[in-house]
Amino acid sequence: MKTVTEVSKITGIIPQRINDYEKAGLLEKPTSRNKYQYRLYSDREIVRLWQIRFYKELDYTIPQMKRIFTDPAYQPEIELAKQIRLLEEKKEKIEALLLQAKALQQSGLDLAVAYEIVPGVNQFTYDEAAKFAFPLWSKSLLAAVEDAKTEAEECENDSDEGFFEDLDGVLELFESGCDPSDPAAQANLRALKQRHGMPLASLRWMLEAREVKEALLETHGAQVYEAFREAVRIAAEAESAEVQAQARISITRLLKMQVANPEQKEVQEELARFLRSVSYGERFPEDPENPKDHEIEAMETMIQQFADRDSAFYAAEYRARLAQVARGGKAGPEAQAEAAACTDRQHIKVNETLVPALRVYLKNIKEKAEHRCAVRRDRNE
Repeated sequence: MKTVTEVSKITGIIPQRINDYEKAGLLEKPTSRNKYQYRLYSDREIVRLWQIRFYKELDYTIPQMKRIFTDPAYQPEIELAKQIRLLEEKKEKIEALLLQAKALQQSGLDLAVAYEIVPGVNQFTYDEAAKFAFPLWSKSLLAAVEDAKTEAEECENDSDEGFFEDLDGVLELFESGCDPSDPAAQANLRALKQRHGMPLASLRWMLEAREVKEALLETHGAQVYEAFREAVRIAAEAESAEVQAQARISITRLLKMQVANPEQKEVQEELARFLRSVSYGERFPEDPENPKDHEIEAMETMIQQFADRDSAFYAAEYRARLAQVARGGKAGPEAQAEAAACTDRQHIKVNETLVPALRVYLKNIKEKAEHRCAVRRDRNE
């Protein structure tokens, strides 16, 4: 027999809460008392408190727990199935929040700025964004932070390319009062990208990094920084829209081909075109016949991201379907459910046909590259 203090330590339930459970009828009040008139709990009551704690951890309410303990017709397996579904949804939300928190921590970005950069995030409700946009946003941010660091290091270590000289040339336009949307400013940004192989999306993220932002503010001032930032935003969004459009065209073509034989030349060309589009043309091998190891790894990552349900393509697909359903007169949860179902069907279709073909295509590239390396080694020996 144990006192309420001892039971509280064993079960992790505070004495006041134990009293509440007694009043609610979940736990019988003990009749035994010690010489100091403190209530004494038997092992049976402690087991019941263990049960209460377990169901409480599963987010059961007191009325639900009361039914478990008192209703002979109660079917616990049905209720448990419901609670498991709810907990899985909660787990997904917690994982998405953790991913966002880590992304913000590692990038040093302000939350409002980060959301501003996420394409189309304002088209979602919060719950839709939590399911589709936030996980994608966090993964994109973490990847973009690494990309931006790599791009900055490469530019800094490769002075012959003159990245910073070209960057200063673009900034001078804004110092002279050039509008961010001016064709000259946009043309200069595209030229910067082409000369130095930096996707505008990476440049956009890099501009928001704390160290880069502070350096530009110190050297060029707030007005020039904000103008440059706005110009990059316009250019990056145009680039992203172009990429999404090209990816959709390639996917439509590949699905029509049924991609049954990735060895066919036309299928290989379209698979290459698709990979080049979703990589913004930057991570795709300069020489597909002789790819570098890091280029193969990048393509493997892209294929896996494309296969994931929360990839950029499916987020865009969901928004497009939602708009289509809305034009048909549906709204609210009904529209969201139909758009999600359409997106799921597309996801299944693509994963059954296109993703395996992409993996076969990449496998062939790797095997050919390995064969060429082996031939070169044999010649050298």
